[in-house]
Amino acid sequence: IAAMKQRADALGTYAPENYIFHREWPKDDPARPMSGWRSAWRSLRQAAAKGDPEKGLEAIPRLAKLRFYDLRHQFVTELCEAGIPESVIRELAGHVDPQMMRIYSHPRVAARRLAVEALGTVKTGQLEGGYVTNRVTKLLPAETEASQVVENVNRGERI
Repeated sequence: IAAMKQRADALGTYAPENYIFHREWPKDDPARPMSGWRSAWRSLRQAAAKGDPEKGLEAIPRLAKLRFYDLRHQFVTELCEAGIPESVIRELAGHVDPQMMRIYSHPRVAARRLAVEALGTVKTGQLEGGYVTNRVTKLLPAETEASQVVENVNRGERI
């Protein structure tokens, strides 16, 4: 919202009653809405792509082909990378099916790099080259070993 206000200020069209996507034809009128969502989105993309150096707005050519749904993909990806729980993201995005997260989230290289780097850190108390679960399992009380017998029931039999 701050960026939209900054843009409106730079264009000299900011007033509480003005529309962000205002009518431009037959004449520029910020107090009247655009006639349709598609024309509003197209106008916004074109304006952002060419910029306006006189008003301090730099051109961002790659925005000329930005689809509205690209914003949805970006939204989900940003939330995933911020560590927001998947259930919250699905609710905010309106996804009922958990499979939609695979479609809309796109981990970026930086996020992947952080994940791989996290594997290289050794936790306090962890033996170098070992896994925390190895040490913890050895520390379990003897009565829990009986529950492990289930693993050996089908030994040698084909399932």
